[in-house]
Amino acid sequence: MAQEAAGEGRRGARRGDILKAARARFGREGGHAKATMADIARDIGVAEGTVYLYFASKRELVLAVIVDWFGEITERTAREAVAIKTPPDRLRFLVLRHFDVILDNPELYLMFLREVRATAGYRRSPGRALNRRYTDLLKETLAAGEAAGLSPATMRDLVYGGVEHICLSAIHRGEAATLDRAGLAASIAQAYARAFGLGDVQPLGDRLRRIEEHLGLDDTPG
Repeated sequence: MAQEAAGEGRRGARRGDILKAARARFGREGGHAKATMADIARDIGVAEGTVYLYFASKRELVLAVIVDWFGEITERTAREAVAIKTPPDRLRFLVLRHFDVILDNPELYLMFLREVRATAGYRRSPGRALNRRYTDLLKETLAAGEAAGLSPATMRDLVYGGVEHICLSAIHRGEAATLDRAGLAASIAQAYARAFGLGDVQPLGDRLRRIEEHLGLDDTPG
């Protein structure tokens, strides 16, 4: 049993190494089109055949990289979002996170659009299940402000669809690096929070002051 467990551990570690190397190469090369299984094998110092022991084809590896990357994002976003109590502020956090997801990893996000979301089998794919969980974080936040006959799902699509359009347009124009993510996220969140009846997004300065007061860091003379 111990030997079997050790073997499974080594196998899992090797698979993780392959995924990490593939993700890095896809990022460097602007996607997966030019990357080969042999390239990825060389990156981690193994034979090409070793990669095929874990992934039967390049497409299987590409999909695994996307699911692994998006899974990490979803887990982290879910953990961090739950700590933000008010819907308007959680909305701003999720909008800014979506900017970061797309603009920090444009190659991977475009791969997700082309290789997962745009495929005929998307609705039955692990990628769709992850995307549903990720976008439901926003849907649940917006549910508190259902207004004007719009469902939370429709409101979610309006918000994320708008952010995606802004990001992809900036990438296409070569302006992604200069985009004011935080400023745009705050403005978008404020506009939608009011439109959807969620209230106002609290200015970050006010939030920081409240945190400082809670921690006893307020140095105002008194």
